[in-house]
Amino acid sequence: MNVLFRYAMCKAQVELIHLYNAFAKQYDMTLQQVIDYVGYHPIRLQNRDGIRLQCNMCNHRCRILQGQGDYGMCHAVISAGARLISTNYGLVRAIATTDTDFDFLQFHPNSTVLYVSSLFCNFHCDSCLNAPITHIACMNEKLLSSLVKSHLTPGDVVDRAKQEKVNGIVFGGNEPTVNLDFVLDTATLAKQAGLFVCFQTNGYTTSEAIELLAPNIDAVVVGLKAFGDDEVYRWLFKHSIKYEHILESIKTFHERGVHVEVTALVLKSDNIEASTKQTSNWLANNVSREIPLSIHRMARFYSSQWQESYELSSDEIARIATICRDSGLVNVYVRDEPQEIPTYCSNCGATVVQRTAREKALSCNASGVVTYDQAEYAVQYVGLNVIEGKGYCANCNNSIYGVWR
Repeated sequence: MNVLFRYAMCKAQVELIHLYNAFAKQYDMTLQQVIDYVGYHPIRLQNRDGIRLQCNMCNHRCRILQGQGDYGMCHAVISAGARLISTNYGLVRAIATTDTDFDFLQFHPNSTVLYVSSLFCNFHCDSCLNAPITHIACMNEKLLSSLVKSHLTPGDVVDRAKQEKVNGIVFGGNEPTVNLDFVLDTATLAKQAGLFVCFQTNGYTTSEAIELLAPNIDAVVVGLKAFGDDEVYRWLFKHSIKYEHILESIKTFHERGVHVEVTALVLKSDNIEASTKQTSNWLANNVSREIPLSIHRMARFYSSQWQESYELSSDEIARIATICRDSGLVNVYVRDEPQEIPTYCSNCGATVVQRTAREKALSCNASGVVTYDQAEYAVQYVGLNVIEGKGYCANCNNSIYGVWR
């Protein structure tokens, strides 16, 4: 029953936001009204290409006519004269405390963070779980006022983090790449305040953006869909997505010293095992055998084009995890509501960290959008020694990938 409820909620959200867009776009704000509402914030990563301005925050690299008040594909940038400016700087949809353990398994376990989400996304996934904040396709004050809960400065966010006495800040909910300038400005202040900064992303971030982010963020979790299966990508995404850009961003973040974890939503398709093997081999050989990979079952509420035959059984999920491990990855997790999620030493096989489900309750996600069942885990170091943030197996002293506290 709960699955049907979640599916209905997601479908209703998508249909509602499409109605909003269709109605509100007739009353789009003028460029000056956008500036009055958001402020004048030129984006860092742009260049001029003839009569067009190119945005270089994500790998769509939109080329937008100068001075026309035209938007990028994500709707997060608009042309204002000879500059591209942000349309979502400081527009916060939700800001709330949560913990790191829902998204990160080997980064600061048992830490409390301030979760910040804004508007817009550079992907337009079919039946996105957060469609009300990602599928916006207009700048209309009435629509925005119904979605934007706070208009904050970077200093406001850091002050809130201090008040809540959290350990760090996580940017997610929508795609934070399209909030690049606000993220960078906030991260700079957060680091000065002794907070860590995390980034939930679809991985379509350009190398230029990663160069700016890497010195200012501590951890990133990159979400994959079906391990890049072309068949799935064709019906899941409204725009063409080049999977190689996502893999390259994982590699670049890792090379720049950022802690990287990967999540993968999987479903049954003709190519799922081949795609799984290809991606896992690539990660093991080009990034690290130890990069944590969490596998999530994709359920029907993720897409309006979903077919019952797409859903994987528990045995099939286990088979995908086995393929990942056989490809060389040593930190592979199945997040299909298990009661325990252990981390093993890659050298001796001893259990070094144990996560035990402590409750399961109907709740709201950190962006305040979708209601769903969320399992919470108590994290215990059962065989891990921590020295200055680095973990070592208590049995054989092997280094354990991650940032530990």
